[in-house]
Amino acid sequence: MESVNIGFVGTGNNARSHARGLAGVPQARIVAAADVNETAVQDFAAAHNVAEVFTDYRAVLENPAVHAIVISLPHALHGEVAIAAAQAGKHVLCEKPLGVSVAECDDIIAACRDANVNLMVGHTHRFMAEHLRALELLREGAIGDVLHVHDSITGATRHKDLGWRGVRALAGGGVFMDNGVHSADRLRWWIGSEVTAITARVGHYGARTEGEDHGVAHLEFANGVTATMEISLIAPPVLGRCRAVVTGSSGAMEIATWRHLKVATAEAEEWETFTFPQNRSQFVREDGEFVASILEGREPLVTGEDGKRAVAIVQGIYQASESGKTVYLDA
Repeated sequence: MESVNIGFVGTGNNARSHARGLAGVPQARIVAAADVNETAVQDFAAAHNVAEVFTDYRAVLENPAVHAIVISLPHALHGEVAIAAAQAGKHVLCEKPLGVSVAECDDIIAACRDANVNLMVGHTHRFMAEHLRALELLREGAIGDVLHVHDSITGATRHKDLGWRGVRALAGGGVFMDNGVHSADRLRWWIGSEVTAITARVGHYGARTEGEDHGVAHLEFANGVTATMEISLIAPPVLGRCRAVVTGSSGAMEIATWRHLKVATAEAEEWETFTFPQNRSQFVREDGEFVASILEGREPLVTGEDGKRAVAIVQGIYQASESGKTVYLDA
């Protein structure tokens, strides 16, 4: 195989980002798309030169020309489509979260393993330039040993119509199942260890969602690092941000998503600032990795197990908040 033919299931905002990403991958071609909204799929096809469109995703899976699919659907629909795709012999790139429960993630992983197809989860934060540079510096020991990370993903969307993301049955939860999985995954990635213990408090404070709209969790990792995670839909505009602050044994780091990366040694009086072009090229890198993993016959950099771990952390946060007790996870 010299190139990969891609089919899309779901043609919303994330799907369009992936389509633009795949346009920068010479070995990929989008050949089919499906969406229950006929107008949406027709518009997607016109924008991205897609020849075949359907309102039933099964038609994409039945197409022998399709080698792989991109799933960009409400969270609660990921499992059904991913398992069906694997059974049809298609490689799978599934938007995050992989599933709405650990058990569902296990079922998806097993289906892809049994069918010998690749499974990649769309944790796109791993492909952002400022995040990748942060990982390099952390691994190089630029701020010494990592001691603690405070990660916050907040936005002033209290009054925004969230569509299906505001419906618990479709989203699998609230803001933690949506944005919290990004934090869970990137914390595991940057820290290089697994979460072993969680305490948390999440709640609903007025945003237009059935799920939680704000919360804080404290995470302990197997390597001794601690982290706090703050995820919110109700933060005022002055606090709206996506930022991680890392305290090290000999320095500190601020990772401001879509903005910059700052590093300071223990004795520095000012930050050293790195800036990066904000051109959404993370999708070219992410989709290029998915295609390369298929062509090279190897596991992708973001695996089904990674997706499952992020979901397990979010479920642990829900459990810890509801019970008021510490929840322990296997490392």
